[in-house]
Amino acid sequence: MGIGSPIEYKPSEFQGSRTSQIINLPNLSNVGYPGKFVFRVDLRDTRPAPTPGDPGQCFLKAADIVFVLDMSLSIDITALKNLMSNVISELPINDMECQIAIQSFSTSAKTELRFRAHQTKTEVLAHIANMNKANGASNLKDALSSTTQMFSFYDGSRSYAKRFVIIFTDGLMAASRELIILADHLVHFPNMIVASVGIGSSVKHDHLELISTDINSILRPSANSIWKYLQSNLAVPGCLACKVDFGGEIRILLDSSRSISQKLFKEGRQFIYALIEKLISFNLLNVNVSVDIFSEEVKEAIPLQNISGMKRKLGGLSLVEYNGNNVNQSLLSQHIKDIGMTSSSTNFIIFISNGVFLDSHLIEKLKHSANEQSVIVSVGLSEENNWNNLEDLASYGYFVFSFEDAHLLARYLKKEMKTTTCT
Repeated sequence: MGIGSPIEYKPSEFQGSRTSQIINLPNLSNVGYPGKFVFRVDLRDTRPAPTPGDPGQCFLKAADIVFVLDMSLSIDITALKNLMSNVISELPINDMECQIAIQSFSTSAKTELRFRAHQTKTEVLAHIANMNKANGASNLKDALSSTTQMFSFYDGSRSYAKRFVIIFTDGLMAASRELIILADHLVHFPNMIVASVGIGSSVKHDHLELISTDINSILRPSANSIWKYLQSNLAVPGCLACKVDFGGEIRILLDSSRSISQKLFKEGRQFIYALIEKLISFNLLNVNVSVDIFSEEVKEAIPLQNISGMKRKLGGLSLVEYNGNNVNQSLLSQHIKDIGMTSSSTNFIIFISNGVFLDSHLIEKLKHSANEQSVIVSVGLSEENNWNNLEDLASYGYFVFSFEDAHLLARYLKKEMKTTTCT
């Protein structure tokens, strides 16, 4: 693909050709970028690029995107295929905007689609629908090696396009030296962004950070979030007016029931100290935090307030004593429902527990009680955790953390509470 064209076109095909309007060339385009004209000369049937639409329309830069899909035993293949289909449905896939390639991996890597195939959106969706589970281990190393080769001219990659590798995985792979070297090489590829999407019932966040451009490139498994991420990276400068804000509510609930020991209760309390102190250090605006203790009743340890005023309130948390009674399920469900009714923004409900008090009925009840803007986060304590319950309770496996992850969770909450509004 090149700038200019060796092919003769009739003057009537381009507005202003052979007229005094030729002086307006810097303001014209057939691909939506003022002053740029692009023609394909490597196809069997050569044709002009698509004409731009409304002059006021925002255009995306050209993008070559490789989706790298973990098809190993730990992945729900149906959920992955549904997520991928929703992401693809959002993208403008054509000769001039987005080109799609797909690499899958389990025990070995497999190239599903190459850029040079020039698949339409319908063809890509059909291919995803026919993909099957590989039922092996997660050999991401081989997949990244093959992915690097897909950005050659021979495979149809375009020199002027923005390059993306988006890896869908739970991070449950061997973080070998070879993998880290390959990931680092890919991250520093010219014009490249490497993003990871945390899928599965539980996610190894530290492994995702090893293979991503930065923490902002680690995404939750949401088609809308992935599309917004691509949109913000592909928008023509000056085309979108984007504003970044931080805001939301963090509701922390600490388990004080008989299913955990007094030692674990103190551990959970220490987790809250570390989490809030880290959040305070970020100097976030418009973020409110509360802490509640639950067992036979839900006690307000720290009322909902702006995080900037939380430092002096943390001492009061030490006065809250371990209860050791059964969990009042109806009262807890009503409390979660009340959070949704009083919150006008995205809110994170963080359960700190070993998950023993949960059962399938209560998990469904709590999830049903939360509103659509609520994200449920599970934090497992150090001993006797029922991880299956904690994973089922969380909105995604992406939001399951251990008691050692207070600072890591704080960093992720900061990222998730950032909203970019573009007009």
